[in-house]
Amino acid sequence: MSAESLEELRVDLLVCGTHALVALRGEIDFSNRDQLAAPLATAVRDGDNVTIDLAQVGFMDIGAVQLIVETATELARAGRRLTGVHPQSAVRRVFTLLDADHLLRP
Repeated sequence: MSAESLEELRVDLLVCGTHALVALRGEIDFSNRDQLAAPLATAVRDGDNVTIDLAQVGFMDIGAVQLIVETATELARAGRRLTGVHPQSAVRRVFTLLDADHLLRP
């Protein structure tokens, strides 16, 4: 998948009290993964638990899932958690291939 064919990535971050919501829209691969990394780092710093809304993500490559897994591991070390919600089937499949589907909720 070339960068030209990707649906533009939009990342919205909302921190409310001790919870952070990261809402994603578009497609994520190596060319735009940094757009996800910075908000995740902010969510880890400013929130207690993190929810990632994946409902509007049509494609996510392995590197993006690995970034989410690394973030979940960092949060777990601090007694916090990360949950991905509403993934489309293609995104769920990548999480499953990486044995990371335990991070997902319907």
